[in-house]
Amino acid sequence: MIKLTKNELYKIFHKKLLYVVLVITIVFSLLFCILDKLSDNYDSYDQNINNYKNSMNVLETSGLKNTSEYADNKTLYDLYTLLKEKNIEVSSPEQYYVQNNLYSYIYQYNILVNQNENQTLIDKAKDEMEKAIKRLDSFDWKEIVKEDINEQKEIECFDQKCEDLRKETIKIDEYRLSHNIPFAGVFASSYLQQYLRDYSEYLNIKDNKEELLEYNDLYEKKQLEKKVSEIQYMIDHELYTNEYKKTNSGNDLVVAFSNPNFMIAMIVVVLSATIVAEEFNKGTIKQLLVKPYSRNKIIISKMLAVLITSVLFAFTFNIITIVIEGLFEGDLNTIFMKEVIYNFNTKNCIEISYIKESLIGFIYSLPMIILLGIFVFALSTIVTNAPFALGMGFGAYLSESVFQLLINRIKLISFSPTLNYNLSTYMFGQINSIKELYFSKAIIIDIISFIILFIVILIVFNKKDIKNQ
Repeated sequence: MIKLTKNELYKIFHKKLLYVVLVITIVFSLLFCILDKLSDNYDSYDQNINNYKNSMNVLETSGLKNTSEYADNKTLYDLYTLLKEKNIEVSSPEQYYVQNNLYSYIYQYNILVNQNENQTLIDKAKDEMEKAIKRLDSFDWKEIVKEDINEQKEIECFDQKCEDLRKETIKIDEYRLSHNIPFAGVFASSYLQQYLRDYSEYLNIKDNKEELLEYNDLYEKKQLEKKVSEIQYMIDHELYTNEYKKTNSGNDLVVAFSNPNFMIAMIVVVLSATIVAEEFNKGTIKQLLVKPYSRNKIIISKMLAVLITSVLFAFTFNIITIVIEGLFEGDLNTIFMKEVIYNFNTKNCIEISYIKESLIGFIYSLPMIILLGIFVFALSTIVTNAPFALGMGFGAYLSESVFQLLINRIKLISFSPTLNYNLSTYMFGQINSIKELYFSKAIIIDIISFIILFIVILIVFNKKDIKNQ
């Protein structure tokens, strides 16, 4: 068996297709990274200025100059003009201040001017606007944070949820000051703002009993529980810094290993569809059968060779793409770092390395590679027609998205292997967004599917009439 499997692996690794796909992968990864870099370096101020200027001209031509829509476009035009004139960097604290704090002052002034309001009101709005703009001359983002803290302290709450949110907002603002995380268009700041929004939503549902919730509400609660718990853990352990990015090479590694993409599926399908069909089409199957090996050993060795190659290719493919992207982004070192994950099984957050999490995700995704491969392998064995097996294989891979749309109408679709063969959804005790799909059910379906396909392959191959091939 071992010798047979080695021979099959030798044949596979001498196929040009494998290396062509790897080359294509490298080329496309490089092109994607180059285009991504070019888009990051693109200055969009001029484009925004022209867009809003054109919108204003259209509204003015249509007789809508005195509308709130015109005032909104004029305000955004003024904002981007100000950003350009003062040469304010993208994603800087100053840019955040202009786009978030100044907007209301400039809009108030523009709407009063457009609607020909009392001159006294216009002059007052203009003074307030100019005063707010003047802060840019000696801008200090910490003053903005301190002002927010004072505003929060003055809020009078009449229920516990309001009080909890107020205290948490102050806590986050104080964390900003102590860890140098300004209000800005950067990841760390954005995540803190998103955290407060998530925390506010979570306060509304955290006390709801899970057994009484509709499944969609339960899923939403668990997602918020995960997000809130992870950020709270990072803040409490002072892991959250201004350099933090959720989307980095380490996280990309986890995503890639947990969710095999189309390129991986293509190799699995092609290898599985051709390894048996080619033997019959070329007539070489007879040469195998004259050797002192049983038919079971021959077909099993081919199946093992395909699965081993598919797993190795998936692993290699993911490593190559992540290394290329990491080198371009300059954060390849993050794959050796840790991230915080909320474990639903223990109701605690854990610190786990990206590499370890990726390996766990890869193990959870293996049923997808194995079942897709053995399904196409079974078709190829039955019909000995590679094109047919290829088509059915790609159809099976693409059926997952279609079945997800139909599952609410046809409940029996939930037993489809393609909806159950990727177990990475259930890592660390997570639940699927679809009620009918759950971990224990997926395991049972995967095992039964494998056994059925395996038995079919053995029976069909043993009964094949080789003499007429």
